[in-house]
Amino acid sequence: MSAGNSQRAEIKTMLLDMVAEAEDMKRTVGGSITDAVAGWLGSQYLLAANKKLAAAEGTGSFEILRLFVQDWALLRHGDHTAERLQLERERLKLSQRDAELKQQPVIEAGLDELATYLKANPQARTAYEHLKELVRAEKSPSREKEIREWLQQPEIRQEVWAELTRGLSPETLAQIEAELPRP
Repeated sequence: MSAGNSQRAEIKTMLLDMVAEAEDMKRTVGGSITDAVAGWLGSQYLLAANKKLAAAEGTGSFEILRLFVQDWALLRHGDHTAERLQLERERLKLSQRDAELKQQPVIEAGLDELATYLKANPQARTAYEHLKELVRAEKSPSREKEIREWLQQPEIRQEVWAELTRGLSPETLAQIEAELPRP
């Protein structure tokens, strides 16, 4: 084994040990190590500021309070940023779910419409049925229930059904097809 490979193996082992130790610490504190340390530092800072404020006299106490407020504002800013990121993650997850739920009925409606045109071709019909089974929500009862609940929201119903029903009505389409000359 070359010296370079030996060093890489040593570094890899060291990194794996560090990761294992960090995971063990996370399990010990029940979450983020940084959050645990920040909580401890916050209480230590508060105790130290209180001692310093008790020892100050006159205008010195105002200066100590002003510095304390600045420091505490910086700490709170970090908390607010973390909360904002968490809210953004949740918003993204909901947005992705809504996009998936919106597309499901559109896909199913398209597949149903396609089925009417595949009746004349048995091979195409077989392929279509297979695809339809892969896409249908009935494969997952909880998914179907979730889709149906989502579709009950008035703003969602308006958006989804408006897209599905635009164009010719089924009656008008049937009338046009009936009047077309047959070969």
